[in-house]
Amino acid sequence: MKTTSLTNLNIKSWNVHGLFYRLNGFRYSKLDDPDFLNIVNTYHIFSFIETWHTKDDENLLEIPGYRCYSICRPRAALSKGRPNGGLAVYVKDCIRAGVSKCQTESTENIFFKLKKQFFGIRKNIILGAGYCAPNG
Repeated sequence: MKTTSLTNLNIKSWNVHGLFYRLNGFRYSKLDDPDFLNIVNTYHIFSFIETWHTKDDENLLEIPGYRCYSICRPRAALSKGRPNGGLAVYVKDCIRAGVSKCQTESTENIFFKLKKQFFGIRKNIILGAGYCAPNG
């Protein structure tokens, strides 16, 4: 069943330099900013790179209308007093049936298959998001 064609599929990747931040002793999330979410809601698939999240933050990554797939580095990967790296990829509910996450063990990249049957195309497409960690 074809519901979305590849000609109108909107995809974005964004290095957000941390989804969570502290200001005057309080912790804030960019996901609570209406302007930030208005931008996000115009895409079917989008990825945040350098989320700086930990496993403890995964429940805070949710956005209504999307399924979030996230990976983060082990807690030991702290620098500058905070986590580093991290990826979160969001797939809009209306196309979720046509997208499946590929199995990988990496904390630096995440891959998805766009299913040919769902999108009405001849071959599956593999889509990836990755973080290129600097040396050291």
